Amino acid sequence: MVSRLFTVSSVSVLFFFLLLTAVIRFLIFFRSALVNIFPVDGNESEALSEYEAAVRLNSNSAENRYSLGQSYLSSGQFSAAREQFQAIVKLSPNGASGYYGLGQVARASGDYPDAIAQLNKAISMDKTFVNSYLELGYTYADMGNDQNANEQLLILTAKKSASATTLQNYMSEVSQPRINFALGLDGFNNYLGPKTKIAEMDADLTEPNSTKLYSMNFVFSKNMDISSIQNRYNWGINRASITQNGGVYNGGFTVPKTEANILPIPVNVTYDTDKNTAIVRFRLTQNDTGNATLDPAHIVFKFYGQDAYGKAMDKSADEYSGFSNIA
Repeated sequence: MVSRLFTVSSVSVLFFFLLLTAVIRFLIFFRSALVNIFPVDGNESEALSEYEAAVRLNSNSAENRYSLGQSYLSSGQFSAAREQFQAIVKLSPNGASGYYGLGQVARASGDYPDAIAQLNKAISMDKTFVNSYLELGYTYADMGNDQNANEQLLILTAKKSASATTLQNYMSEVSQPRINFALGLDGFNNYLGPKTKIAEMDADLTEPNSTKLYSMNFVFSKNMDISSIQNRYNWGINRASITQNGGVYNGGFTVPKTEANILPIPVNVTYDTDKNTAIVRFRLTQNDTGNATLDPAHIVFKFYGQDAYGKAMDKSADEYSGFSNIA
């Protein structure tokens, strides 16, 4: 009788234990399912609470900690996110996810050297985890290191990953715009040097007080903000000085009284969004004695505006002149 009671009691305890285990597993699954729903509805705070509860129920789950770390990261709680990813590294030292998450936190915090180190660890653990290459490309792009960012782009392209397009778009967004090329139009020869007689430069300027509208064509490295680039007050047309790339207008000699003047602001600017090109128009006027001179090569055209993403110009390529080209 006692043996039978003991057997029944043992079965009851075992049943209760199995039932409790099943309930716990269900709760963990249920909470994991909930947090996958919340972000879609924009309920990030609810999702974060559920992830935290899931980790409390099973702190040895790298998956739960990864989800919680990502939730902390998206909400800007970098220290809390770092703790979760560090825990993942301890739980799964040969996995890529912990190092990847640490790389994300480091990049978000602006610690690019640490981000690069952590992401390279992630890649060494799993060379098939394309997110590591993508995040590493983001990091290099944020640093302005186009060469290394392009290396990650090539890797993603070779892997035929859709992330290649994502990285390419990001690189375009964060890079500073540059003037890639410029060309004088309408007969304006911007390679001619000091004391060039504008009457000899153009037959339309032989008569005293005659005027002509000239153009410069500028090719930009990326999509530019239309209103910014077509705002003529965002452009400057000036004589080169010592501080402008070592060039000196008229060879540094005193500018004669007969020198033709070009207004510092263009007449108008038009922009072609398909070709990323701007046409800058300016007026040149002959003097009343018909002997005006000019130093076309040392006329500097500069753009002070921004691209379509609000990025300011790269200072090393925001102006052009015949003597220095892009500078």
